[in-house]
Amino acid sequence: MESSRKGIIFVIGDSFESFSEIIHETNPQAFGLLCYTNQGLAKSTEFLKNNNIDLSCCRFEVVQGLIDKREFFRKSSSLIDFLIYHCKAEVASICVGDRNLEALALAAIVAHQTHTMLRIEDSTVHLKLDSGGAMLVDSLSSIVKEFNLFRYKDVLVDIERISPKIRSSRGKTYVSLLYKLALANYDWDCRRYAQACSTLKEAKDLLEGTRDDFSHVYEYFKTKMQSNIEFLEKLSQNQAILGGIDAFFNGNRRYDAADNLICVLALANSVEFCVRARLISRKYDPDDISKLNKALKRNFGDKAKDFFIRQKIFHVDKFDPEKDQDRNATVSPGFSYKPGFADLLQVLRLVDDNFFKDIAGVIDAPENQDYLSIKQLNSLRNKIVHRMGAVSEEDLPKAIKLAEYVIEKFLARISVDSPRVFAQVSPKNPDSLVLQASRYANHISLDLRDITLGVFG
Repeated sequence: MESSRKGIIFVIGDSFESFSEIIHETNPQAFGLLCYTNQGLAKSTEFLKNNNIDLSCCRFEVVQGLIDKREFFRKSSSLIDFLIYHCKAEVASICVGDRNLEALALAAIVAHQTHTMLRIEDSTVHLKLDSGGAMLVDSLSSIVKEFNLFRYKDVLVDIERISPKIRSSRGKTYVSLLYKLALANYDWDCRRYAQACSTLKEAKDLLEGTRDDFSHVYEYFKTKMQSNIEFLEKLSQNQAILGGIDAFFNGNRRYDAADNLICVLALANSVEFCVRARLISRKYDPDDISKLNKALKRNFGDKAKDFFIRQKIFHVDKFDPEKDQDRNATVSPGFSYKPGFADLLQVLRLVDDNFFKDIAGVIDAPENQDYLSIKQLNSLRNKIVHRMGAVSEEDLPKAIKLAEYVIEKFLARISVDSPRVFAQVSPKNPDSLVLQASRYANHISLDLRDITLGVFG
């Protein structure tokens, strides 16, 4: 924010010597004062009047007897909001009376992303925040940003780097929790569901074991961890069925992180995984060509034969190298290769699955132009895989709407055919099935204020 004013956050004790010194150094035009006592409030008001300071650009908070660190943090944030948004001032410096309050004032400053110089009054010694402390604050800001962009591998590296610099046992515990969260989410993205679930349970145990230290984030973390654990347990047990749902939410995360290529790949995979899941539930294994051919011929006879012939799909039935080279093999209708996505859609149609009927309107050209078709999404994926083209920005929202439509239909089929697989989602709930699933499948997000307070507080 462009600003010609400077603001100052100051914690007022019984002495005004350092206050006077800071004022002469920075020449601020706006003040946020945290006063230990009402007497300090009276003195500071008188001091400002005597120095011709405009009190309309001043705000005071009394912290007498304040033990709750969160409340001090809230008051610090309130003052900074006043300086930035009411006075249009840039917060130039902070001076505080003890290191505990330093941490909380620092947390408020960092959370507001202002440029600061921190000054600590410790007995008669005045110290500036050293470069190591400043680097630690910058690292925490980077960790929060990377975590919320789902770059969990980078988060793990950064946490390993800064851990030795954190001195307090509480701060170390807090960073350990963040590490476990990042590791669990990294394994989750890699579809190591059982491993991710185990690590997330360790993180939840750590949270429960040091509940008082995490009081400012406890309820949010606990609720999200428990929901994520339930979903990961379901994924571990039913990956073939629920993998498409997880891929859809992964695609949404990649969209939020502007990771467009991975977004399209994940969304296309989500649709394909749903198709594969429906075939598997009907006892047609798309990964075993021989079994798939036999099952289709056994159950559909001439209908299956006509399907393969119409699609020009044949496999070598007999081969005799001793015979004449022009006629040494016999071919029969059936797959000779692992079926691709387009093939699986046709097989789903052949077996007359209800899910195919649900999504038939979006396979080729959906009536709603806000959607891509399934074939268009698959074509985009193929272009990315073979490096034959880029993804248009306008295609991404359409791809998400298509995938969300497919996932909603898929969840509806699960709730009827296999209700125990994901019992947390019910059509009786007024919310959409996708919205219900999101409460379990969406990852935890971090807030810089919470994290800084957790590490320094």
